[in-house]
Amino acid sequence: MLFHAGNASQPRHDSVQVHGVWVHYFVAGIGAPIVHLPGGPGMSHVTLLPLVDLMAPLPYQNIIIDFRGVGASQAPLTAEHIGYDNIVEDIEAVRSKLHIKKWIVSGHSAGGQFAMYYTVKHPAAVEKLILISSVDADNAFQSYFVHNVSSRLTPEARAQMAKYRQPDEVKKDSMQAECEGMKTLFTAYFYDYKKAKAFIDTISQATYFAMNSTPYFNAFTYSEEYTRFNINRQLKNIKVPTLIIEGRQDPLGAEIPIRLQERIPGARLRFIDECGHLPWVEQPKTLLNILAAFLL
Repeated sequence: MLFHAGNASQPRHDSVQVHGVWVHYFVAGIGAPIVHLPGGPGMSHVTLLPLVDLMAPLPYQNIIIDFRGVGASQAPLTAEHIGYDNIVEDIEAVRSKLHIKKWIVSGHSAGGQFAMYYTVKHPAAVEKLILISSVDADNAFQSYFVHNVSSRLTPEARAQMAKYRQPDEVKKDSMQAECEGMKTLFTAYFYDYKKAKAFIDTISQATYFAMNSTPYFNAFTYSEEYTRFNINRQLKNIKVPTLIIEGRQDPLGAEIPIRLQERIPGARLRFIDECGHLPWVEQPKTLLNILAAFLL
């Protein structure tokens, strides 16, 4: 759950200290604040720069946070810094630093889960909630999501991934092996293979490691906290206007957004046709129109 900045303009950036670690955040635009939460877990602000760039015509201040241990916010990958409550702390620290009373909270993929949890924990700080290609309110989806992704790989992609998993390839250049293998996997997140190929061709090795931390992903998702995380019963307490956006061909499937809509009072659900996990790449105009209709 991925992705690269493309030609997005570079936002200004600042940081705030949380438990001895500098949490970095990135700001673009002027207007009412929207905080964007990257997914993964382990994706950095780089993944959401193209979304922020797409939203430039709208009168909003867009803020993206690199959580502790991700991107510019380097930290030890320990329980002191990794976990759901740590992410909430990071978000609150940025809100306090920017003197924001209430903001719109938007999350992509796993960032949608973080956005829901933050809204449950700090309802008074949230004006509206946006979930883009969001994972569920628990992590049971992992039991089928990997299979959905794998089933979409072409024979050529499977061969490419197998090549970069070979011990000789990893030993020769472990960073290249990870980067090229994951770029190949990314194609399965798309509806349109041509758009997927064009997208991954823009990702250099430096960009890949700037946008993704596999060590963070492993530390987060292999934890007991991740396994037992479940806020389904708390979703009824989300009272803010909520928009759920899902690509019709997202490997996460339709069950998750439909279930979230049923459990979050008054939530609106919009599907985007011919679209996978990254709507700002595959269907940017449709995504912008949906966002504008909800925000303006």
